[in-house]
Amino acid sequence: MSQSIGSTRLILCFRILVILQLLNLIVVSPLYGVYLDYFAYGETEINVAGNAFGFLLRSVYVIALLILYLCTYVGLLLFTRWARTLLVIVMALSLLEPLLYTQRYPYNGIEETLGNLSDYIDGALLALALVTELRFRFTRKA
Repeated sequence: MSQSIGSTRLILCFRILVILQLLNLIVVSPLYGVYLDYFAYGETEINVAGNAFGFLLRSVYVIALLILYLCTYVGLLLFTRWARTLLVIVMALSLLEPLLYTQRYPYNGIEETLGNLSDYIDGALLALALVTELRFRFTRKA
């Protein structure tokens, strides 16, 4: 069964968005920490987290979230059914991040913009995977 041009373009767009998110996760996210350390005006991660336990809790949270996001994006590239559900769960878990800080996190314009862009792309991926004809690509394989 051949695919229409629109369907092929939709699949290509979906895969490009997933690859952009993977690049963001692997390349840009580690730079956030370096950028934060450079522009935090003397604030360290421990000061922002409140204490050593808060820092440890935040570190475990971030590592777990990165692993879950990596699994999600690879699953989306392969059109696995569980990846859509995992994307919803990971997006919900990412909402907990502000609660892990005892004071205002020293975001700046660039980090805020990249974070928002990443959230928008996640929302677009979720919409594409659940609402468009791509949802039929996520069927169980016999």
